[in-house]
Amino acid sequence: MNHLDKHAFDIITKYKAEIETLDAGFVASRHLVSTKGKTSHQLRQKLLARSKIIDRCLISLWRLCKLDRENEIVLFATGGYGRREVFPSSDIDILILHQNDLTEAQQEKVEQFVQHLWDVGPSIGQSVRSLANCLQLAKEDHTVLTNLLNLRKVIGQATSFFIALRSNLQTNSVTSSEHFFHLKQKEYLERHRKHADTEYNLEPNIKEAPGGLRDIHTLLWISKYTLGLGSLTDLVRKRILGREELEQLQRAYDFIANIRYCLHLIVKRDENRLLFNYQKSVADMLGFKDSEGNRAVEHFMKTYYRHASTVAALVDLLLENVEEEISSSNEVHEVSINGRFKQIGHKIAVTHPEVFKETPSAVLELFYLLGQSPSLLGVRANTIRLLRDARYNIDDEFRQAPENTDLFLKILGSPYRLFTQLKRMKRYGILGRYLPEFGFIIGQMQFDLFHIYTVDAHALLVVQNMRLLRHNEAREKFPLASKIIHNLPSRTLLYIAGLYHDIAKGRGGDHSVLGAVDAAAFCRRHNLSEADTQLISWLVLHHLVMSVTAQKMDISDYRVIEDFANKVGDQERLDYLYLLTICDIAATSPKLLNPWRLSLMNQLYMETSQFFKRQLDKSEHWAGRASRTRTKAIQVLREKGILEQAFEHLWSGFGDEYFTKYSAEDIAWHTQAILQHDTPDEPLVIAGLTQESGTQVYTQIFIYTKDCAFLFVNSVAVLSELGLNILDARVLTSNNGYTLNTYIVDDDQTGVIASTPQIYRKICHAMVEQLKQGAVIPILAPVLTPRTHKHFDIKTRVRIHNQLDEPYAIISIITLDRSGLLALIGKVFAKFSLSVHSAKILTFGEKAEDFFYVSYQGGHLKDQDMCEQLYQQLHDVLKN
Repeated sequence: MNHLDKHAFDIITKYKAEIETLDAGFVASRHLVSTKGKTSHQLRQKLLARSKIIDRCLISLWRLCKLDRENEIVLFATGGYGRREVFPSSDIDILILHQNDLTEAQQEKVEQFVQHLWDVGPSIGQSVRSLANCLQLAKEDHTVLTNLLNLRKVIGQATSFFIALRSNLQTNSVTSSEHFFHLKQKEYLERHRKHADTEYNLEPNIKEAPGGLRDIHTLLWISKYTLGLGSLTDLVRKRILGREELEQLQRAYDFIANIRYCLHLIVKRDENRLLFNYQKSVADMLGFKDSEGNRAVEHFMKTYYRHASTVAALVDLLLENVEEEISSSNEVHEVSINGRFKQIGHKIAVTHPEVFKETPSAVLELFYLLGQSPSLLGVRANTIRLLRDARYNIDDEFRQAPENTDLFLKILGSPYRLFTQLKRMKRYGILGRYLPEFGFIIGQMQFDLFHIYTVDAHALLVVQNMRLLRHNEAREKFPLASKIIHNLPSRTLLYIAGLYHDIAKGRGGDHSVLGAVDAAAFCRRHNLSEADTQLISWLVLHHLVMSVTAQKMDISDYRVIEDFANKVGDQERLDYLYLLTICDIAATSPKLLNPWRLSLMNQLYMETSQFFKRQLDKSEHWAGRASRTRTKAIQVLREKGILEQAFEHLWSGFGDEYFTKYSAEDIAWHTQAILQHDTPDEPLVIAGLTQESGTQVYTQIFIYTKDCAFLFVNSVAVLSELGLNILDARVLTSNNGYTLNTYIVDDDQTGVIASTPQIYRKICHAMVEQLKQGAVIPILAPVLTPRTHKHFDIKTRVRIHNQLDEPYAIISIITLDRSGLLALIGKVFAKFSLSVHSAKILTFGEKAEDFFYVSYQGGHLKDQDMCEQLYQQLHDVLKN
């Protein structure tokens, strides 16, 4: 090691030791937040200290390479480092700027300096540019221009060329203020769209998502370039930002920045996604504790969501304000709406600052007017600020005033952009004040993988889904729902049920029961009729009943339909409940309302609707349905050129149960394949897209083979090996000893199976090869628990229902979901020689909830000792 390298080594070693001490001090000073979620200024001091440590290191290396003697070369910090905002794993961006072309000696010094930077760490990113090159790149690429806005000199002479660079940036000669604003605004909106336009995601990106740190950076960049304002306090001096708003924004920044600092220390890389893996650790590091009825992690996440919501609301407001500032010279068309409001361009504004004080109901009237006009697309900045101030005047007297209750119902009946108006009302703090019960659930998360959004975001998405059903696009994707919603007596009642269905979550107790009470109180306060009140209250109370019945029960069983119909009562309630159910499922998680689930809801709706029309007894319904399906299947086969005498004998062995559990199209598909199967000693396996009403619905795998032991475990093991997720399983045995197994599947990772002949051939070939081995228990691959599931404590529960009036015993299992789970369960069934007749496979995020209809030697599980052993083995296998 030469003398120069020894000095560089000492400099870098000292730097790393100082950084290590700094981070150790952060970890040691836990409990950085109070129970109210306020953070200290400690983090800002840490960030400043970190940037100073980096400065000292780089300055020492710069001097070591004798670059301090070069007057025309300057070292600048850019990006987060330029803002003195470097987190433990953040990139450290630097710019080495020179005026003229570098001499050979200067080039050698710069290369030596850059070489030393590699020893500092891989996170340092450097660029070496001339002034002319820098300005040219800034004109061509606004991201380069953005980076230059954070320019901070670390070392070097502030010569004329540096002054020239700053002058170019300050006088907008690189690009116009308006152009830069619109580029950054477009980038801002596109970034938000990537995160579903909500700050309430389950695993939010605290840097890039709405309400994250990047929103604040965007505001600062735009303010600096367009208005020459370099800080948030400058915005206060310019009266674009109020002092109270500044404090709110700084508190939110401190809290979210603390999270980012913790994340980097925990993950040891530049990770900005607040994944489930890290949420508990970050909550603990920030000092959150469990409290009665509220886990620490849920309290922590609720605090985060509230701060992110503050950032999102204020940045929206301030960007609106900046846009008005830079375009104030442009002539904007102004139209009077009434004495309180006017339209300026495409935005609504108050006619004078005292509107909300003089006419309190104008707070709601504004949103009513927005929903009545297709040309009103937003709210002017000063009006937003007045609205936010006016929210504190919403009290019980305001909530009870007839003019306000009437206006709120009119808002729910808006012909234009209801979802947008409700989101605005929430963002500006109006919705949570007008409906205090809704205010309670804002930012309320549930620490599971089933609910992708917070309770409030989910409720508004339910309403959005209801609105989307009215559009032409829904007729193709949701033909039944589209037809129903256009014939609904009152969509407003449906929207109220959507807003209130989860309103009581987070309070403890049954949220459906408590929510029904809140919904009834809302209806009476808004003077709805007793009939409408009862309907909405009933919908909230029973909003889960259709989903549970369709997914957990055998809806081909007349008794299930009869019991469900008795709970619902009439066709009108069924219409409302169906719409609420599918919109609720779709708003819980984007992939949840898959074609298979939708087909179950549709089937339950149609069966129940038929029940209301006919009120047939059990035998009439069962025989009639089987007969109708048989007749329709014959017609489908005739259209394929297959006559009845070709399959008459085959069908005689299937029994009525087969014709009640399958559609006519499925039966025709099965029948044609069996008739064409020319190797009867080998299993027949076919795969394809099942069609319903001409629409491709879901992938079905059908197996027709001689009945034998271990058939279930062998088939599910193959599907698991292929990475397929089983949604449903049906097993029937014909009178001639053949079994008809059907599996509804999707891809375990993507949720979609590529419907190509090659994929289907691969599935069928693998299944045939496994089944040809006969009655053997397969060797299973290791069961793997997904990364996201490892942080949930799902208690395994096994129940064996042995009701004598049922044809089969029912085994219900609740456990942590994982790949290969069904094969694991099937292997235990095989050891006890149980035959599986059907299975309901449900996954709620990290939780699997499965139901198996089984028999032992053709009957119930009567042996108590066997039941206890079965219970214990299932429990032990799944627990481990």
